[in-house]
Amino acid sequence: MERIQQQAIQTFQTNLDFFKQKHKHVYDKIFILQEAIERGSYPENYALEYREGYFDVKELSSGRFLYNQSSLQHAQTSAQHVTLSKTESVIETFYNFEFSEKAVAKAAETDPTMSSYATTAPVIGYVHQVASKDKPLLQIYKYIFLGAGLGIHMAEIHKKIKSHMYLIVENNLEIFRLSLFVTDYSSAFGKADLDFSIADSTADFRERFNHFFHIGFLYNNYLKFSLFSEAYGYLIPQLQSFIASQSHLTYSHHRLLEKNARVLNTLEEGYRFLNLSEHHHNTLFSGKPVLLVAAGPSLDKNMAWLKSHYDQFIIVCVLNAVKTLEKHAIHPHIVVHGDESEFHLIQTFARMENPDFLKDALFILTPSIPMHVFTQYYKKEQIFLFEERTRYKKSFGFLEGFSVGELSYALCLIFDAQKVHLLGLDLALDPETGRTHAGDHHNDTTLEGQKAINDQNVLDLFASTLPVKGNFLDTVLTTPLFEMSIHRMEYFTRVYKSENQHVYNLNNGAYFYGTIPTEASKVDNYPALDQTLIYTQIKSFFDEISSSTLTIEESKQFDTRIQHAEKMFTIIMSFSESNVSSIQLFFEEYSKTVSQLVQSAGEFELSQIFAVYLEYISGYVGEFINSKNIDNPKRHTKKLQKILVAQLLKLHQHYQTSIINARSKTSTSNV
Repeated sequence: MERIQQQAIQTFQTNLDFFKQKHKHVYDKIFILQEAIERGSYPENYALEYREGYFDVKELSSGRFLYNQSSLQHAQTSAQHVTLSKTESVIETFYNFEFSEKAVAKAAETDPTMSSYATTAPVIGYVHQVASKDKPLLQIYKYIFLGAGLGIHMAEIHKKIKSHMYLIVENNLEIFRLSLFVTDYSSAFGKADLDFSIADSTADFRERFNHFFHIGFLYNNYLKFSLFSEAYGYLIPQLQSFIASQSHLTYSHHRLLEKNARVLNTLEEGYRFLNLSEHHHNTLFSGKPVLLVAAGPSLDKNMAWLKSHYDQFIIVCVLNAVKTLEKHAIHPHIVVHGDESEFHLIQTFARMENPDFLKDALFILTPSIPMHVFTQYYKKEQIFLFEERTRYKKSFGFLEGFSVGELSYALCLIFDAQKVHLLGLDLALDPETGRTHAGDHHNDTTLEGQKAINDQNVLDLFASTLPVKGNFLDTVLTTPLFEMSIHRMEYFTRVYKSENQHVYNLNNGAYFYGTIPTEASKVDNYPALDQTLIYTQIKSFFDEISSSTLTIEESKQFDTRIQHAEKMFTIIMSFSESNVSSIQLFFEEYSKTVSQLVQSAGEFELSQIFAVYLEYISGYVGEFINSKNIDNPKRHTKKLQKILVAQLLKLHQHYQTSIINARSKTSTSNV
């Protein structure tokens, strides 16, 4: 027994050294816990016990054991259950689209800005022909452990599958610490890459998963996993939510391609772009209370308060909430909009009683929306723009968000609003009715929380529900799409909010980091504002921090982008001429090409388009590469190579045409 104890202590020390060197974020947590235990300031809840040849964990309060069986036998059974099947213990990271030959042929003739299928259907359709779901995987490259236990089953599973990458998730730090006495993490997984999410917040868990997900994304289509026990099943919906929020799924490459073309056209038309590259100080917004109005359920529920107090605020309103304000004759000073859909924009104005209701308002828009719809009703001088995702007005900064609500919030912070009040920005279902939006919103839906994301193969961005921390309640239900915006709200708070800025959340919806839950009835009673003067002052401020021309440096970047596009063309053609006579050669050439095409995604829009496209499509390509029993692989690798080259050239040609046309039309003095 003494030998076993000494070995356990040695294993623990070896692990501490390993985590200190390789995974400092985990080591720091273990070190703090260890010190607290040694000082006696943390009463242990669990104890490690050696029972009849194996280790188990005893819960001190109940006397129950974690395994309550041989942990060695548990490990062997866990390993036996791991298979190469594409349908067992797997989280699919893609949508199951099936394309007929007719659909593929139609997609090939479709403008690449009209549908993502124009460049994805040919690849997906072909892969599904040759690497169907009933063909098992050749190898498991990425694996997730949900629940670490004492680590014994993880080591046993690695012996069997020898995966290249592992994500180990354990929310109980005390249990994970005990595993360090049993499993030598420095040697149990050989040369595999390990990442750990141990006792993390949801935000940190998301960050760890995203890191794991983006590395080696060629093998993401089927993420194999194991549950230590059913108690860890609640982690599956979180993983699904993280997957659903990936940029290549939420904002497709065809929309990004179209956005670039529209932005380039807008640059030619002389609209004023707001400078968002810095936090503006001592502005009009600094000394006036601001009310940000969105179209969530709390807008309707607080309408009586709003009608009595609206004249005390600078009102920043998302366009989809205007219909509700119009019904009550509440005029917003600023209207923000970012949805690129021309149909929805036309419908929004059609649903208004009179578009002249906004004749005095100022509009902050993204430059990719259909401007001609706005200019049917309003003057060009009322419109100000900011870039989202593109970088053509590079010196003026940009914002990226999942919805106009959090983008409007970021604008308020950048404009130095010292007192921001959020109304209708619920980002959750109404706790009483299950509604997603105010009644006048075109997407108002009622969900009952019955479609919880507990089916590992099913997730709906709009209809699935999951619990999050509430603003007034302990928890509320939200959707995966709303949850993405909740995290973006936190990001904007951390980046843009100063200590002097105070944000009051008036909604019975989701809690937002750094905001103050405040019932509308308890908001300070501010003096009424001079409405005519406010409009004039806001217009003057926006004129001061905006520009309608490109700088000389910004104009020169058109040539730089064209040169970059030519480089991308050379890379694509090099791939088209490469030797792919085996699956291994195809894998090597494709991986090299992907790396070269996306490495400048943070600087060039074309590489960003390729990055989104390739992350979406590479899971299918990886499925082809990593499927057993592919007949005549040489013929298929050459065919798939040809299909991929055609899609990449299709995207490249459209972008290059847009950027060349923009260069010829744009000058420093006349955009």
